[in-house]
Amino acid sequence: MKKTLKAVLLCILLSMTAFAQKEEPVDEAVEAVIEKFSGNYVVKQGDTLSVILAQSFNGEEINNIARELKTQEPSYILRTGMLVNIDGETDCYTIQLAVDKDAVISKTEGAVNVAIQTYEAEILPTVVSGTITSSLFEAVATIGEDADLAAQLARMYEWEFDFFRDIRVGDSFSVLLEKKFVNGRYIGYGRILAADFVVQGKHHKAFLYSDGQRSGYYDEKAQALERGFLRVPLSYARITSRFTNNRFHPVLGINRPHYGVDYAAPTGTPVMVTASGTIEARSYTKANGKYVKVRHGNGYVTYYLHLNGFASGQRVGSAVTQGQVIGYVGSTGYSTGPHLDYRIQHNGQWINPLTFIAESPKLTAEHVDGFLEMAASREQTLNQSYQYAGHVKPGLLP
Repeated sequence: MKKTLKAVLLCILLSMTAFAQKEEPVDEAVEAVIEKFSGNYVVKQGDTLSVILAQSFNGEEINNIARELKTQEPSYILRTGMLVNIDGETDCYTIQLAVDKDAVISKTEGAVNVAIQTYEAEILPTVVSGTITSSLFEAVATIGEDADLAAQLARMYEWEFDFFRDIRVGDSFSVLLEKKFVNGRYIGYGRILAADFVVQGKHHKAFLYSDGQRSGYYDEKAQALERGFLRVPLSYARITSRFTNNRFHPVLGINRPHYGVDYAAPTGTPVMVTASGTIEARSYTKANGKYVKVRHGNGYVTYYLHLNGFASGQRVGSAVTQGQVIGYVGSTGYSTGPHLDYRIQHNGQWINPLTFIAESPKLTAEHVDGFLEMAASREQTLNQSYQYAGHVKPGLLP
């Protein structure tokens, strides 16, 4: 942009010189200097639209351009680090608003044009494979993939095994997933279509399938990986107290039943509802502190006690889906430290969350043949070598 400003100043100087000494020809080298700038420019702190467009548009045109940008893209704001492609010869400026969106500013026969151009993502099915040497996240990073892939795998298999306790060095995985590209640039993952995770010698296969009513992951026998209830309502925590009919209460100082499981976790840790349902209570009592009660189908009710606070946008009667955050770990009520007391009732009877095994959704007979055919095709792809033309690891594209 300094070159642009320099060109403007030189242009003024040369005009004055030409007026005073019309007989003196302008040097060819100087003419090259004052040509309009073309190329990529990265917006710097303090830059304005006026500075960037000055070589091609006057003040009134720039004001109109700014108003039109806001009209077409209300969230538009010129930010430090934005990339602007400038074609000085045609007076065309392309501002990258997002990975899939540009603002194109141009002038044709004196008329100024402003247009917002969006780009569809190209989906590239890709197979990636790795071996555990320390943790899943490290194994994913080693093969040049993002941590989000590890997080997606952990969510897929959370009903099958515990990633913190069950996986061992030498365990391995192969994943068929979608990668998204816009104008040749990697922008993130799409869906995981299939996976095979070998844990202590046992294959855990998963295939994404939709029966028209729900979409989920199923094993090679058409059994859903997902259970009706999550195993735990927290992403990571340690058990400090178990379900028992006789426990010494640390606050009351007496023995009494403890019909839940206590999970110690830092204050503010998100608490997820373990199954879809409806919030029946969202309140406070002296013993429970802040708590949420959720009613599910088939006579099940879950409780989440001693919360620090509730998730915003919810109230009694709100429908919540499995895995949705409903509150945050705290130490309210009869509590000696930050933890979650998680409880389950079935038809009015307390049940042990640690031994409770929920039923999993099943495919109806009419969908099984179609699923098995799809699973066989994707398993064959998983077993092929990594030979996808045009694949580039995230972060390495220009």
